Amino acid sequence: MEMLKPLAPFFTAAVVIVLSAFVKERIPYAVSNYLVSTFKMWLARFCTPHITVVIEEKGELKSNQIYEAAQAHLHTLISDSTKPKRFKVSKEDRQTESVIDIMKDVEVIDYFREIKLKWKLRTEKGEFHYSATKRYFELSFDKGYEMDVLGSYLEDIVDRYERIQKEEKVVKIYTCKEKLRSRQYYEQDRDRNVNWSYVNLEHSATFEKLAMNPEQKEMLKDDLDRFLGGKDLYKKVSKSWKRGYLLYGPPGTGKTSLIAAMANYLKFNIYD
Repeated sequence: MEMLKPLAPFFTAAVVIVLSAFVKERIPYAVSNYLVSTFKMWLARFCTPHITVVIEEKGELKSNQIYEAAQAHLHTLISDSTKPKRFKVSKEDRQTESVIDIMKDVEVIDYFREIKLKWKLRTEKGEFHYSATKRYFELSFDKGYEMDVLGSYLEDIVDRYERIQKEEKVVKIYTCKEKLRSRQYYEQDRDRNVNWSYVNLEHSATFEKLAMNPEQKEMLKDDLDRFLGGKDLYKKVSKSWKRGYLLYGPPGTGKTSLIAAMANYLKFNIYD
């Protein structure tokens, strides 16, 4: 009823115009037509079902940037505003602060302009016992706001996510949690059979701190710089943009520190 009160004048005017020929004769057609169309639009939005958009964690081959941006947005949402009835908190050994995250099937509310948006995290087990669990977001809103949500709302979330990524440039270390048992399936669909978890890389190694032959260090940094600036050249000659290094030696000789220094220098994530 509280929501209907501000709309009472429109409702009354539209009903009077529709039912009363006397009123029709004394109100310009353009005005009556506008009031009726406004009422019908409001009625359609109020009575029609919600639209639900599915945002999957993975695209055809790579991760879905919209999913990652939505995940970061919801983390901020439940940390800064009224939290949902249920949420989870976790902290791993390498993390300095606790991480608040949404739970599966728990609704999280957001508002964009006058639109109420409902987010839910869903999971779905694959068809086969060795298939990885599929994760996706469901975003529901009133019918009639498709352009606002798919355009302005989601674009704003992605743009903000990209800006934060560029500003923070936090290097992460990803660890493989699970591999499929079927080697044949693994070879056919390599990207979809592993689950990755990550924490921020808090290794403080840099080239400045690294105990390494100065000439080798400068040679390596120059090589990394050439690689970083040569992406267009790789594309031009139809080659994958990658560079390999072989690190060898007994434990304690600095292999891990060198990897961390390279990652911190390039601002590239590590996959273990």
